[in-house]
Amino acid sequence: MNIYEVAVAAPLYHSLTYGQPESHAEALLPGIRVLVPLGNRLVTGYLLGPASPETDNAAFRVKAIVDLLDHEPLFPAELIAFFRWIADYYHYPLGEVIRTGLPGGLVVRSGWDITLTELGGQELPEVLQQLKKKAVWMDQLLDKGRLSPGIAATLRRNARNQRLLKEWKDAGWLDIREMRIEPRVGKKMQTVVCLSPALKEQLGNDLTPEPSAIDRVGEGLKKSEAKTLQLFFRHSTGRAMVPRPELTRRYKGAGKALHDLVDRGLVTLEQQRCYRDPFGNTPPFFARPETLTREQEQVLKQLLAAVDSQGFQTFLLFGVTGCGKTEVY
Repeated sequence: MNIYEVAVAAPLYHSLTYGQPESHAEALLPGIRVLVPLGNRLVTGYLLGPASPETDNAAFRVKAIVDLLDHEPLFPAELIAFFRWIADYYHYPLGEVIRTGLPGGLVVRSGWDITLTELGGQELPEVLQQLKKKAVWMDQLLDKGRLSPGIAATLRRNARNQRLLKEWKDAGWLDIREMRIEPRVGKKMQTVVCLSPALKEQLGNDLTPEPSAIDRVGEGLKKSEAKTLQLFFRHSTGRAMVPRPELTRRYKGAGKALHDLVDRGLVTLEQQRCYRDPFGNTPPFFARPETLTREQEQVLKQLLAAVDSQGFQTFLLFGVTGCGKTEVY
């Protein structure tokens, strides 16, 4: 049986060993995500490669990988040595290092699906009435007939609750099943301003009309409405829509004017999905100061000497907010 070294997305400072999944006969590639058992739950793991040969003779039972979460590696095998170095240098769990280095929303875990049985619905209310102190989740279980995976995850972290749920399950009051919880990253939506079908027809579907055509359409509009409509055509650049924040950022009066234009049947406000920038927002630019303080000069003298030596050194720059650390960076 092929065995593999896996770093799990959990606070463990060492990798674990898992066997070949039953559903896949071919060898697995480093850099893929796998679903593996860890204690009484399933967690995401990152396959680092074949385990060392000595593991074959180890005095423990090697559990098999439950499932593959990727068909192709998410990261090249050449990065694994770098991940190991980061984990060692910063004393941080290897699996958490890899999870942090990958895009969000890629961690799969297991959870409990807890539902109230028909017998439980008959007998459990009387049992709960006899309790001196009831937890909120108990009432939720009776009201909805089930517990959400989030509440179930909280309960399974408490040994007393685990015992209680097991007793109720053994009594036939609950049905508790293991389930896979997939990551959910919500769609990012934004409000966009679109030309109404009537206005498109009036302009002959021309998305870059001449100023005279815009003035003709804008006859009888308030000043704020006309200015907002002009801004729309100026920034639509041939598109049929413009994000609402793009207009309100350039003209404060556009917010109310857009609703008036909607009432007049000239534009519509619609929800549209926008895709996240993987590089985030551009950091603010701070001009280089003309002069540095005496403390900043002292710090830079040490830093520049280390840079010139081309050796590896670490420095901790400590100071309260506003003391001038950013200028040193």
